[in-house]
Amino acid sequence: MAANFVLRESKLFYTGPSAQFMRLVVLSDEQRRAVLEECHNNPGTGNHGGVRATMDRVVVGYYWDNIKADVSDWLSQMPKERPHKDCVSCPSPY
Repeated sequence: MAANFVLRESKLFYTGPSAQFMRLVVLSDEQRRAVLEECHNNPGTGNHGGVRATMDRVVVGYYWDNIKADVSDWLSQMPKERPHKDCVSCPSPY
C-alpha cells in the first residue's frame, strides 16, 4: 500500500505525511455528495456554510483528490440562500 494511506476495518484512510490524523478516503460521487451535504448544513444552527466553512468541515474527516474544486463547484450549483426575515444577526437583504 502507498505511503500516507492505511486500511482499517475495510476502510481506506489518508494519514498524510505525518501520519498524525486519519481522514476517510471518499471514492464515489455519491459518497462525495453525501459528505458535501453533511458538511454544508449545520444542524446546530440551521446555517449553511460558504466555501470556506464547508471546506474546513470536509478536510477534518475526509480526503479525495480535488476537494477544494469540488466544494466550490458543488456550492456554485446551490440556489442562493436568503436570510430569514426574523434573523437579527443577518443583514437585511432590503
